[in-house]
Amino acid sequence: MGGHGGRPFHPSCSDQRVRPDSIVDHRPGTPAGSLAVDGPVWRGDHLGWWPVLQNGSFRHGEHCVWALEEVSLEATKIAASIAAFLAGHVFAVAGASTDRDKYGNKVVRAFLQHARTVYPINPHATEIEGIRCYPDLASLQQPIDGLSIVTRPAVTEQIVEEAATAGVPRLWMQPGAESSRAIQRAQALGIDTIAAGPCILVALRYHET
Repeated sequence: MGGHGGRPFHPSCSDQRVRPDSIVDHRPGTPAGSLAVDGPVWRGDHLGWWPVLQNGSFRHGEHCVWALEEVSLEATKIAASIAAFLAGHVFAVAGASTDRDKYGNKVVRAFLQHARTVYPINPHATEIEGIRCYPDLASLQQPIDGLSIVTRPAVTEQIVEEAATAGVPRLWMQPGAESSRAIQRAQALGIDTIAAGPCILVALRYHET
């Protein structure tokens, strides 16, 4: 097997996502069911999927020895963004819902389960989980440490602009809420943004009540 010079793999549509995260190697002659992959390997943990490095090349159908040397720079940045977001005390949830079966409601409750101050944002509701609901960020007029976004991508793009105007320092776009345009715009505006994978409900270890 040839080396790759310590460079991280870049994601593509053929990437393999592998559990459990303790998997380290797969050698020829290992028991049936061992892994044969064709594409970069990602490591799974309780916050989501993270790209990892390996120390050898491979071909389709070949069992390889994988050394999980370190998470990539991108994953390290994501982990730092998550830690910074969760270190906050005051949050808002754009796309908050009165329906307890919807993620927009569960995210509100996840913050409450951790005794965080949370402001629901929804132009069609007046109260969610006993908390006053605001139609938009401008109406909140309250500094927040982070904004969780649980909306359709087109709406998310609008919310990014509102967040920048309101001076929101950090965004967490729930899976399905993001778009490449929203992510790129948030980054261009200098907003620390978590998107394209990690779920805040998992990070906060949300449980039904």
